[in-house]
Amino acid sequence: MKYTDKHINMMIKVIKDCQEHKQMGTPNRVWSTYFRYALNELEKDSTFVSDSVKKNPDQKVIHEHTVPFRILRDKLMGLKDVNSKSVSNILNQLHVVTKITYEEDQKLKDAKLNIEMPEDWNGENPFARYKAVGISIYQEAENS
Repeated sequence: MKYTDKHINMMIKVIKDCQEHKQMGTPNRVWSTYFRYALNELEKDSTFVSDSVKKNPDQKVIHEHTVPFRILRDKLMGLKDVNSKSVSNILNQLHVVTKITYEEDQKLKDAKLNIEMPEDWNGENPFARYKAVGISIYQEAENS
C-alpha cells in the first residue's frame, strides 16, 4: 500500500510525540493507544484475505495486523532518524492488514503466533506467521 504525504507526515508527528512521551516516562498504555489510533487511520482498506475468506466471503472475519501491532510500533518507535523515507519504508513493507477467519485466528493463537512473529522471521516477509501455520493469503480484488 502506498501512503500519501499526509499519512506519512501524520505518522512522523505521532512517532516523535510518542518517543518524547516514552522518554518522559509516560506509561506505555498512554502513548501506545495514541499510536494505535494513528495506525488505524491508515487501515481503512484491507487488501489481503485468507483462502478461507476468499472462498466464503460472507463469514465473520477478523481484520488483523499481519505483523503484530506491537512489533510494528516498536520498529517505528526505534527509528533514530524519523523522516518520510524511513517511516514510509517500514509502513510499506510491514503495515499490512489481512482478513482472516476466527478459526485461522485460533490457529495463530495455538501456535503462539497471535502477537509474535516466528522465531526464524527475517524481518521482511509480513506473511510469515500465516505461512508457519498453513494459512494461504491472497491480494483482495480491487472491487471487493
